[in-house]
Amino acid sequence: MKEVCSLLSLDNLLKYVKLHFFNVILAILLVIFFNQIASIFHKILCKVNSKILKEKAVRTFFNSLSNIVIKLVLLTIILQLVGINLSSIFALVGALGLVLGFAFKETISNICGGVILLTFKPFKVGDLISYNSNIGTIKKIEIFYTTILTLQNEYLIIPNGNLINNEIKNIDINNIRRLDLKVGVSYESDIQKVKNLILSIINREKEKLFDYTISEPIIGVVDLNSSSIDFDIKVYVKKGKYQEARYYILENIKKVFDENNIEIPYNKLDVYMK
Repeated sequence: MKEVCSLLSLDNLLKYVKLHFFNVILAILLVIFFNQIASIFHKILCKVNSKILKEKAVRTFFNSLSNIVIKLVLLTIILQLVGINLSSIFALVGALGLVLGFAFKETISNICGGVILLTFKPFKVGDLISYNSNIGTIKKIEIFYTTILTLQNEYLIIPNGNLINNEIKNIDINNIRRLDLKVGVSYESDIQKVKNLILSIINREKEKLFDYTISEPIIGVVDLNSSSIDFDIKVYVKKGKYQEARYYILENIKKVFDENNIEIPYNKLDVYMK
């Protein structure tokens, strides 16, 4: 039975070749011819992409995509030339594309996100960003994912679809960042003396930590509370020095205020015994 079926299948195949011999030969020749054309077009597009697209990941992605598109277009032309009806094939491909679109929605979203990030560059490798309460340095941007090294020295791998659909703060985009601090002193303290002491602390590490190009440090009374005079400290710090500058100012304010008998008020509970 199997042999009969095999013969019938072979017989059918031979009949098809005899009936469509010209079309079969034409299809083979067209495949060889158009494959050469596809290679030439692809090389041209690769050269154009290398000049337009600077990011290697985006360039590789578009080169692969262009190669697939060119071959699909040429395959369609070949099938039409040999007389094959494409309407049913297009309907099947359309239905399949719809199913795959739903099945791989997240993947497609990540790919689109990767292309957008690598093309428009809202941030680049080495930038410090804030995302969903996480602060970290961009280590790698790929088509599907972006890798961040957090301040806790943990690697955070984020799908690109999430990055383009959520708020991202690029902390390093202007190279310098303003540090805002508040410190309170007792009402017995001299306001001008406090301001001078804070300014001297900042000036001590001006070259290493701080940047005066936008503005000199701003120090002033911001509030008169029930138990303290509150001072605002606003100073611009150099790229990558934000935490170090913050620690430096707070630690040295405590040391310098203690040396100059300036009290930093804190909550007290006085108990009187009778």
